[in-house]
Amino acid sequence: MAWGLFCLEYLPLLHAVKSRGLSVVPLGALLREPLMNGASKKPENAGRGTRLVNVFDLYADTAIDLNRVDRLELPPQDVEKYRATAGDVFFTRSSLKPEGVAWSAYLDDDAEGDAVFECHIIRARVDRDRAIPGFVSNYARTRIGRAYLIARAGVTTMATIDQQGISDLPVILPKPPKQRELLAALDAARAARRRKLVEAESLLGGLDAFVLEVLGLTLQPPDGHRTTYAVRLADVREGKKLYPDYFHPERLNAIRAIAAEFARLLIASRQGRRLPPRTATGPA
Repeated sequence: MAWGLFCLEYLPLLHAVKSRGLSVVPLGALLREPLMNGASKKPENAGRGTRLVNVFDLYADTAIDLNRVDRLELPPQDVEKYRATAGDVFFTRSSLKPEGVAWSAYLDDDAEGDAVFECHIIRARVDRDRAIPGFVSNYARTRIGRAYLIARAGVTTMATIDQQGISDLPVILPKPPKQRELLAALDAARAARRRKLVEAESLLGGLDAFVLEVLGLTLQPPDGHRTTYAVRLADVREGKKLYPDYFHPERLNAIRAIAAEFARLLIASRQGRRLPPRTATGPA
């Protein structure tokens, strides 16, 4: 059904674009190397090592900020194999909703240092002689780009798309100077939007102080021994507990570590291997 709607609404537009002498080419023809899926992410290796581009980093903004991503420990050969570098364009492989599948973001030319990307993401490396990575990523977010990618996704319990679906994306391709002009306009608009959000946050902070003053209330000074954290309502319902210690991050991390160690030993037992116990700093 989604494919039929795409053909009905957007194929005439693509034909009209071609009739005016503009190029419409599949994304695969703009790549300097094949598309690639990312590294498998094992929970026990998360939180340390090389910077990691996750699925949710693609939803945050068009340009990925490597200073705000998670980390994943990988062997050197995998760091090289799944390396994410300036100019790489990424697409999500799956989503709980069709609207989230094949969502795109990219690393701009300011991205520096080692980084990798995870297995729920597809990486595209664009031939810069023909296309600008930022333009391609932003084009994939347009109405026509999203309509095509959603139409090519398979939907069961989740929406998923394979590399061929990404590769076949029809890209309306102006000359590189025009691509740069369009990208600069988009970047300027996003920068203005971010400034407005900062101003709004500042105004809301001032409103909090005003309300407290009107009510004659005073906030308690920060307590260096107090830990503040959020808990999902679903977790409260499932655990049937409502006291802070039960949901304390240190307790939950300890439970996860015990579960991971139990799983490690269980797998080794099924494979007939005997493993030495782990020390506090890692494997023995």
